[in-house]
Amino acid sequence: MTSRSRFHSLGLAAVLLSAGPSFAGPPAQTAPAVEPPRCAHGLRVQVKPSDWTAKVRVAPSAGELKSLFSVLGLKTDWARAACGGTPAVVPELQEARVLSADTRDVLLQVRGTVCGGTRLLDGVLLHPMGAPDTWCALRLPFLPGVPDTSWVRTTVGFEHLTDATRQVIRVDSKTSDGRDDVEALEYWEGGREDVHLVFIVPTKTRHQGVVERASTAKVSPRGEGFPRELFIEETMRDCGQFVDLPSGARALSGACREESQKTPWCYRRSPTRDTGGYHPCALSP
Repeated sequence: MTSRSRFHSLGLAAVLLSAGPSFAGPPAQTAPAVEPPRCAHGLRVQVKPSDWTAKVRVAPSAGELKSLFSVLGLKTDWARAACGGTPAVVPELQEARVLSADTRDVLLQVRGTVCGGTRLLDGVLLHPMGAPDTWCALRLPFLPGVPDTSWVRTTVGFEHLTDATRQVIRVDSKTSDGRDDVEALEYWEGGREDVHLVFIVPTKTRHQGVVERASTAKVSPRGEGFPRELFIEETMRDCGQFVDLPSGARALSGACREESQKTPWCYRRSPTRDTGGYHPCALSP
């Protein structure tokens, strides 16, 4: 894939009352003010998602589609080239509690073709900012924007993995360049103000050529508490390798070698930041 890159604090404001004339009874209590959500890592936008998606579905030209994309900060590099034909773009909305247990975020994806065949797969996570139809639009690093020729698919869902209330974003993807096929699983967790990668593993790979190599990995969440443990069962099969002959020449051997292992992975949160990640579990003493 072409891109794999990648938190809302509450404050209490005290109100000091100036001294005034004496009066009977306790002083009046002022309710603490709550700091509004911040959007330091995204774009603050005002939009009704259902209306936006309706306009995208019927956009008659690449120029109009570019204007709609710009509202949410979606990539529009594809519009630099000469664009012809009517866009064929399908938007999709999914709701989940990703950044906060108190609010539902909207994951918005757009996929399809534009400019005579240029493929699109882009999107943002919309986090409510309190005011009506006001959101913090956060980019989703696991969506390629304009996929390259090796991209085959990317599917997005949600799963309770690190928290009983909030969900992580599960991403399953596949790329293929005619020689190497790679399928991968990723988990992305919401922090205070963004989403970050907590786990990634190739679940199926095949490298074809003189030396052929294939591997599989099955990932299973385990345990009833949160964060859950990930149990990985992986196998590697390697067929064909070059060997040195007594004369110094090299020959290709068709022998196959297979190795496997089972490993539990545990979630660890950073002691200084609202981030975490999965790592092989520490061995018991």
